[in-house]
Amino acid sequence: MKFRPPPMQPAFSGTGHLVIWIAALAAILLSPILTTFVVSPETRYLVMSKRVGPSDWHMNQILKETGALDILFLGNSRMLTAIDHTVLREEVHTPGAPLKSETIAANFNGYDMTYTFLTDFFAHRHARLVVINYPDFPQIDTHPAEKYVRRLGQPDPGLDIRRANLAITNYAEMALIGPRLAWRPSSVPDRYLG
Repeated sequence: MKFRPPPMQPAFSGTGHLVIWIAALAAILLSPILTTFVVSPETRYLVMSKRVGPSDWHMNQILKETGALDILFLGNSRMLTAIDHTVLREEVHTPGAPLKSETIAANFNGYDMTYTFLTDFFAHRHARLVVINYPDFPQIDTHPAEKYVRRLGQPDPGLDIRRANLAITNYAEMALIGPRLAWRPSSVPDRYLG
């Protein structure tokens, strides 16, 4: 007795079904381009929260605050716990106003995330000195949160180091999270939107 599988159903039930699938696929593939124009930088920072730590704080320090800093510390999570700003302000005396310093840190911070943080930071604020700690291990892929905050038009590490497979991966990751960025308003509490 031979086993015969049941007849296969067609993948699409009709032309309308096929058109809907093509439109959905096109929307996903074009989402990095569309979200570059539609999604604000604030939203991008808020949506990446599980990948870097308290991104509402990152967003506030990088995009909302405008006051100049004397020293900006930027790095991974160890940098966040390594600097005691209260002691630093007591020990370092500046003429006039007290020293102004902050730390912006991300879990497993990498070169690309550092570049993005600094680009967005310097668009709104000024720091006289920036202290950066780079990862202990060589970074060969993009930071997991970079796909949330990168916009087309910014440098892509894959293209910069002439690794087409990394550039394609970066674009594909941006395409996969594009719908999440576009539909974010219902998933992020209003208190983060300022």
